[in-house]
Amino acid sequence: MNDDLKSKQTAQYVLWDVLEHALRLLHPFMPFITEELWQQLKIEGETIMLQPFPKADESQISEEIEKSMNWLQEAITAFRNIRAEANINPGKEVPALVRTNDAEEIKILEDNKSFLMKLAKLSSLEF
Repeated sequence: MNDDLKSKQTAQYVLWDVLEHALRLLHPFMPFITEELWQQLKIEGETIMLQPFPKADESQISEEIEKSMNWLQEAITAFRNIRAEANINPGKEVPALVRTNDAEEIKILEDNKSFLMKLAKLSSLEF
């Protein structure tokens, strides 16, 4: 299986899982709409009313990943602010150079390079 197909299937699975859990979370507040969506999408189970409310999976919670995500969000915000201050068109891709002595920050950047480049609209990213 090539990476593009695998990536597409992973994205579809995540989207489906998020949609199903979102419907379950919204059901107490929007019962008629969520029930109609549940029936139209043919999600397993006869009705959403009989489905269990989602529970947090403590094994999926990681402080390290949360810290990394917060740092990435701050980096993206910083890139966007710099672009705005320099009057650069938000749709134009620009090269970027990040300088840091923190090995942990470099690892976060390297692990999420494509994600960061897409959200910050960068043509290249060097460390």
